[in-house]
Amino acid sequence: MADSKFAGRRIRVSVASKSRAGHTGDVMSMELTALCLRLRAIYATAVAAQLALRWQDAEQDLEIADALRVGVCDALGDGIRELSDIGRRGDRRRG
Repeated sequence: MADSKFAGRRIRVSVASKSRAGHTGDVMSMELTALCLRLRAIYATAVAAQLALRWQDAEQDLEIADALRVGVCDALGDGIRELSDIGRRGDRRRG
């Protein structure tokens, strides 16, 4: 088992022996996949919070929702896309 630490949480990643796992790239691919899943969950939570603020329609809530969208949701979305692209490029090189 290999440990990876994301956002303060430890994720256990099952790793076979080097002969079965292939090489370090397989471990990295699994870690990238785990990180993408975690970021997608955070993204969904941030979008839900942003939408809830919009529905409340209080004076400052719209400004907070806009800041949450730009500073968190959009940034996370960009990061998720970049990680997915890195993972796809790595898969093509191995495959």
